[in-house]
Amino acid sequence: SVVMPLYNKAAHVCAAIESALSQVFPPHEIVVIDNRSTDDGRERVAAMADERVRLLDLPTPGPGGYAGRNMGTHAASGDWIAFLDADDLWQPDHLAVLAESIKADPSVRAAATRFDHVFEDRVQLQRIAPELEQACSLDLAGFLAAWLAVRECPMWTGAIAIRRDTLFEAGLFPEGRAVRGGDKDLWLRVLAKGRLRYDRRVTAVFHRDSDNKVSKSTTTLDVPCLVETARAMLAEATGREA
Repeated sequence: SVVMPLYNKAAHVCAAIESALSQVFPPHEIVVIDNRSTDDGRERVAAMADERVRLLDLPTPGPGGYAGRNMGTHAASGDWIAFLDADDLWQPDHLAVLAESIKADPSVRAAATRFDHVFEDRVQLQRIAPELEQACSLDLAGFLAAWLAVRECPMWTGAIAIRRDTLFEAGLFPEGRAVRGGDKDLWLRVLAKGRLRYDRRVTAVFHRDSDNKVSKSTTTLDVPCLVETARAMLAEATGREA
């Protein structure tokens, strides 16, 4: 299942959905959750003539897309959830690469690919640690080591799939606890449940300059909610994880 939160992304949302519908490994469904958009993005989604696209409305607005992603995860019927924001894109092989990763190691709880940061004036490839140059499965300590090695998280919301049952076990996105940065808080909790399979192939596009981005309208001065999560996890962490 593909879960996509939507808030005032009329200029981008149809292209995002089409990139999901055009996958060589087709999605089971695309669950779009509108967060009371004031443009015509919701209407554009409603007009799409594909029975795999489901449109839901978030009853209570929530920042950062976390409430929408959580609602979509509850509504989804697939065993695995792939997330795609309404202003980002997938390459045609994105879901196929994720499926291949899951098949290579069926025990993993999450799978991730590499992606491009696309700015208005340049494209920047995601930085990855040397150990990620070959497809591999990472436990929590390995995930943290790969993150710290290049100061860029191996997981990005638009280039991952996570087992639906694991999302519930981990506690879903930190709705009400964060305006931004809450995705990484969830990654810590997911990796505490099991391993991540990483594939270095670039299959997703992260548009950094699209309309109405939360990261452009919020501050980073507050202590991230993942600090509280990390402190709680330290109680049961191994030496390397700590």
